[in-house]
Amino acid sequence: MNRDECVTLLQRVACRDKRQPSAAMLATWCSAMTDIELGDAIEAMNYLDRTSTEFLMPKHVRDAVQVVVDKRTRGQRLSGQVATVRAIETTKESNRARRLRRIRECRGCDDHGRLLDGRFCSHDVEGL
Repeated sequence: MNRDECVTLLQRVACRDKRQPSAAMLATWCSAMTDIELGDAIEAMNYLDRTSTEFLMPKHVRDAVQVVVDKRTRGQRLSGQVATVRAIETTKESNRARRLRRIRECRGCDDHGRLLDGRFCSHDVEGL
């Protein structure tokens, strides 16, 4: 975060807890926030607005940034896993539908793929 972004963040902090920013305070916050992105810090401030009533220090914002980034990362990972599960389920359903279609088209077996003597027809009916 550069100095201008730090000023923006500190103005938001000042509005939240009615502090009077000074040059020394700005220098302290800027040195503590060098590796934090402004967007992440603003998101962390939104999180803190909902979850905390403390007088904010840079450490509080840094911790909240970590929480926000972890949630975002976990959400992306979970949405990727959900997409994979949906793809697997779609594949299973299409395989099952294909097997059922083959069974229906066959004239030598019943709807479950069984021949008259109880053996399975030559269809791939595994998993039905």
